[in-house]
Amino acid sequence: MLNTSHLTPFLLLVTRPVHLSLALLLALTACEPDEPDPCTIDAFGCVSNFEILPTDPSCTTIEPLAISLGWGDSSFHTFEQGRPEVDNGIQGGQHFFASFRASGAELDDVPMVELRLFSFGPVGAQDCTDEVLSRRQWDPSSLPADALTGDFDPAPTGSPIILGYMPLDLPELPPFGPSRCLSLGSERQLLVDATPEQVQSGLLETNSILLQLPFSNSPQVLVAATLLDACGETASAYAELNLPR
Repeated sequence: MLNTSHLTPFLLLVTRPVHLSLALLLALTACEPDEPDPCTIDAFGCVSNFEILPTDPSCTTIEPLAISLGWGDSSFHTFEQGRPEVDNGIQGGQHFFASFRASGAELDDVPMVELRLFSFGPVGAQDCTDEVLSRRQWDPSSLPADALTGDFDPAPTGSPIILGYMPLDLPELPPFGPSRCLSLGSERQLLVDATPEQVQSGLLETNSILLQLPFSNSPQVLVAATLLDACGETASAYAELNLPR
């Protein structure tokens, strides 16, 4: 079972978790008729796999698990090497193709890892304050302690507050945007199979992961990821992007 005890610093405005379904993802990223379906490019067909990663009780960790985030539909590019191209759907959705590289994963007996990938957008300071003050009135239990007393400070410090559906097992997020409130763009959970060559080398690379962006006119996007291997080792990474939208 997932440990959700660490989720109290976040604001949850809905009580029933709703994962992005394939149908929704298709609708949000729909393309013009003469453009290829982005889900035919996505390495996982736009499907998220919420199965549990098998564990290996006999495994040993030789080096720490590490993950790097990037972009590309056929090869890995770091965000320092350039900005990914943002694709526009006819219904207002926007996405790009994310990539990752990882090392230190235990792949000998269980040649796969679990990847969770998220995108977030910034929320204005006034909207952040309004949401928190409203939450105090009807369900303050999930607010951070410093938001429960005195005048709420929306400055992007302290534990972030997620407006709307809140995903599980988030990595530690940095201060980002004009306030401490963030909006979720999308969530992908994937079981990534390693090739025989990757098992031998211990280096993983997967490209062409469609990641939906938040519905916002802001060019600021925060991308975050967590990686889990069969030994139970975890690693996380994030990237603060400025994308033409």
